[in-house]
Order: sequence, then C-alpha cells, then structure tokens
Amino acid sequence: MDTCTSHLDIRRIDGPRIVEGGKPVFERIEVVGLRIVADGLAADERSRLLERRVARPHALHSRRDEGRTPFPFKRPVIVAQEPSR
Repeated sequence: MDTCTSHLDIRRIDGPRIVEGGKPVFERIEVVGLRIVADGLAADERSRLLERRVARPHALHSRRDEGRTPFPFKRPVIVAQEPSR
C-alpha cells in the first residue's frame, strides 16, 4: 500500500485571541462552530439556542475597559510531508 505522507505532525497551538464587539466571545464561537448547528434550525429554535448561548461566554470572558476581550483560543495545526520520489 502506498502512503500519502512520509511524515505527519499534528499540534495544538494555545493562545489568547483578542476579540472586539458587544458579544465578542459568542460571536467568535458562532462563527467557528455554532453556525453549522444553528443554520439547520427553525427561526424560533435558533433564537432560543442563541439566547441560551450568549450569557455564559459573556460571564466567563468579560470585556475590558478599552473594549477588547482576551479569549483563549485553541487551533490545530497539521503539517504533512510528501514522500520523496
């Protein structure tokens, strides 16, 4: 069996992301993953889901006086090397 890669490196980078806006952490979560779920719901179900999901991230990651919110962000990084030919 032929392999597609000669080396595969998978890492996770953790670091703060500075986000801005009225509900910055929620907006980041919505963009990254919640939208996939919410888009499949009826309008009233979507509204209920989003209402429930705003309060907790806002309480955990409050906005600083200058209007920015530090938000811990985990990003997977995958590097694959092609085999030598």
